[in-house]
Amino acid sequence: MFKPNVSPLLLDQVTTTVPKVITLKTGERVIQDPEATTERVMLWFYLMINIGGFMGVATAYSEKYIGVSAPSPEQADCTLGAATNGT
Repeated sequence: MFKPNVSPLLLDQVTTTVPKVITLKTGERVIQDPEATTERVMLWFYLMINIGGFMGVATAYSEKYIGVSAPSPEQADCTLGAATNGT
């Protein structure tokens, strides 16, 4: 329900709709192209989506070969015992 709305919401943040000439502090004149800006924003957006998708694979493999990060009951008892005994 939320995912299809992210791309248009992201692109609505780009306020420039026509190319314009900007003079930098160095005196150099450059053209701010809204198409290039849109392309760059979407490339970064989809790069982050792909990295997030890969994290699911990395998490599954780490769980398989390393184990889950939650402590076992024996580890939890040792930790709790040490905290209550003051040692």
